[in-house]
Amino acid sequence: MTASKQPFRKGDRVRISDRLATPQDLKSGLYFSHYRGLTGAVQKLFGEEAAIEIDLESLPREILEGHIQTRNQMRDKWLAGLPDDQRRKLTPEQKQFDLRYVVLVGLQDVSKLHGKSRGTLKSKESPEGTAGIAP
Repeated sequence: MTASKQPFRKGDRVRISDRLATPQDLKSGLYFSHYRGLTGAVQKLFGEEAAIEIDLESLPREILEGHIQTRNQMRDKWLAGLPDDQRRKLTPEQKQFDLRYVVLVGLQDVSKLHGKSRGTLKSKESPEGTAGIAP
């Protein structure tokens, strides 16, 4: 499907095709097998390509765990770089560090989802330290 047959807009809920990557996909960098079936929202359109902000709960467990580990390391490094007095003044909400997972895919591998958002990780069993993360 192309953009002219099925228009997408920022914020549209979408699912990435569930198929194996081809050598052409790997060369273009627009589709990898670990994208299979991921859901998310269109963040930005670039002609026949779209940046999709992935719902964290749709990630395979091993990728989610790596994503959470990276997020935690980045948060810890950020907090360690703040002066002690600034760090102490931060509220728990201000210490929250959300890291989005965004992929670039061809529009031919994206289809619209109908209905509401899938929710947050609060509703699923998740790796330690991930409860309450919203995509």
